[in-house]
Amino acid sequence: MPLPNWERRFPGLLQRELDALHTRATRLEHSVSPEGYWVVDLDWPLDGSIVHLKATYPDTFPSMRPHVRLVDGKEPRPIRHLHPTEGVICLLGRSSNQWHAGLTLADVLREQLANALNDTGDQDPQGEPADFWWNTTALKDSYCLVDSGWTLGEASSGSLDLRIALGPPAPLSPASPVPLPPTVRATVMAVRDAQGQPLAVWEGPLPQVLKDARTITAPWARSSETLLPRADIGSQLHTLRDTFALEGKPQNLGNGRAVRPFILAHPIEIGVNARGLGWIMALEVGHPKAFRPSDKGRKRRPLYQYLIPVLRAGPDDLRVRAPTASRLRKKHVAIFGLGAIGAPVALELARNGCGRLHLIEHDSVEPGNTVRWPIGVSAWGRRKVLAIANFIAGEYPGTEVFPHQQMIGAINNPPDSTVLDEVLGDVALVIDATVAWGVTQWLEILCRERGIPLLQPFATPTLEGGAVVRLTSSGGCLVCLEHAWDQGEIVRPPGSLEEDDVLTQPIGCSERTFTGASYDLQEVSLQTVRLAVQTLTAAEPAFSLIQTLSLIDANGKTVPPQWREDPLPRHPKCTCQPQRIP
Repeated sequence: MPLPNWERRFPGLLQRELDALHTRATRLEHSVSPEGYWVVDLDWPLDGSIVHLKATYPDTFPSMRPHVRLVDGKEPRPIRHLHPTEGVICLLGRSSNQWHAGLTLADVLREQLANALNDTGDQDPQGEPADFWWNTTALKDSYCLVDSGWTLGEASSGSLDLRIALGPPAPLSPASPVPLPPTVRATVMAVRDAQGQPLAVWEGPLPQVLKDARTITAPWARSSETLLPRADIGSQLHTLRDTFALEGKPQNLGNGRAVRPFILAHPIEIGVNARGLGWIMALEVGHPKAFRPSDKGRKRRPLYQYLIPVLRAGPDDLRVRAPTASRLRKKHVAIFGLGAIGAPVALELARNGCGRLHLIEHDSVEPGNTVRWPIGVSAWGRRKVLAIANFIAGEYPGTEVFPHQQMIGAINNPPDSTVLDEVLGDVALVIDATVAWGVTQWLEILCRERGIPLLQPFATPTLEGGAVVRLTSSGGCLVCLEHAWDQGEIVRPPGSLEEDDVLTQPIGCSERTFTGASYDLQEVSLQTVRLAVQTLTAAEPAFSLIQTLSLIDANGKTVPPQWREDPLPRHPKCTCQPQRIP
């Protein structure tokens, strides 16, 4: 008999497993699959009877656990801790640290099999949502969005509005005589009861692909019992549709395609001792004529049925993994400069749920920029402000983006004053990532007048360090910082005073630039985001400070990033009074 791969690496391990299993198994047969997996077919005593199990050992054994499937012998079949279609038993929690190389399968079966199949003993504090099982068997690269906050009251059926977009059908080929399934993108936009009364409305972000998609009507019903998928899922879906009388009208989407969806809601486990609504969405797709009764003697056009994964994207669903997002959703921020520091800041704020961003930038993306810019080849030649704004609109549609193609200080139309009044009148925080002294000075004057905190992130020319400065109307200013640096009261970031020898001018570029990689610059970007979130969500008014980054030690050796924070009070040598614009 051929040996599994891990036995060649660890001779004797296979015999250790066999000896341990023979201590309790009443029957044991083993073989190696064509793929090289060791498969054990065994009978194991449980609660005075015998269960038939099949265990498959992965290539990564003994670092990773064997997978054990319940074949038969346990009736009624358990609902929890068992894959409903494959029969794999959850003997240990999902975390891989619950298994170690010193364990044998026999150890786990002795200690955990009865608990898993009887739903007893100590368990991980997590729910087993039925949505997970349905989605694992559903159409890949597709989704239907719902909101976990919907309860639907006491309603048991009704209709709903479904915004839906189908990807192009794949062509037939000799290797695949049946067309490959389309991609399906959908969102439940509204739910009504059987009398047409509204029960729920979509309030989450709408993906770009669905902005101009068709909205169709579909029937829905509610099961009083939890529904789990079966191995014969196709016939199961037909049975569910007939049982709940969900055969709605086909809806023509154009391009020779029509769909007929139905949706079921059912109670599921959503957490420890917590219940909520689960959703099942099925979709029939075909030519419009495929839904008509076929004429006698004429071949009927094919009709295909798909199970669509249901994903949760309501406002609370998107914030549960990062509570910060809930605190940012009503915040408005302006970012001046979308270079290697400012562009990542914009994306991170959008990713974390910032309600509105004003982006101000005049430059375009050079191919050489993309080694330290967050968007690659697809942005070449595009205006930075539009590339970032379009990316955010497509990937983080919950954030409103207002792009401003403006070079502050140039003879612009509209004038700078018009744009700055519009932007600063709408934001609670300004981030100046232009690294342009004139722009920073002007923004500081305007922000001090309006009481808006100003963050100024920058890296030093050598990229050996950097800083994030926060300026407020009640604290120190940029001149105060210069005095503090000159007096040695605050340590300058490494490489601050070097410039002429370290800058380079790429061919075709009108300005010199520093040399350095994005993984160092992103230290500054990420710290800017942290300070921005702190500033926007703090209960107390912000004060002026500087956070200084060092990427080298006193000997010039590269070290892990080190940050220090210093307060920035008004300096005695600086008048530090709000200056009026001439």
